[in-house]
Amino acid sequence: MARKSNDTVQLNLRFSEELRRRLEREAARSGRSMNAEIIHRVEETFRQAEHDAWLLKEVELVAKTAATTTFELAAKTAAAHPTIGTLAQRWVRGHKT
Repeated sequence: MARKSNDTVQLNLRFSEELRRRLEREAARSGRSMNAEIIHRVEETFRQAEHDAWLLKEVELVAKTAATTTFELAAKTAAAHPTIGTLAQRWVRGHKT
C-alpha cells in the first residue's frame, strides 16, 4: 500500500558525532527536540531553494527589462540626435547580456 504524503515515516540516519552535537545544541537553543530541529532545518533548505529560484527569475526579468529600456532609449536618442544616438547605440551593443 502506498504511503500518503502526510504519513510520518521513521528514518535511520548516519552523521558525525560533531554534527549530532551541533544539532543537539541548536535544538536546545531553539527549544525544539532533535527530531523537530532536523525537520525544521531540512524544510528550511527547501524553502530557501524555492526563494532563491524565484529571486533569480525576478533578477533576470529586471535585467532584461533594463536592457530593453536602455536599448529603446538609445534608439530614440539616435533618432533625435544622430551623433550622440550612434554613440549610445554602440555602447548598448557592447554591454548587452
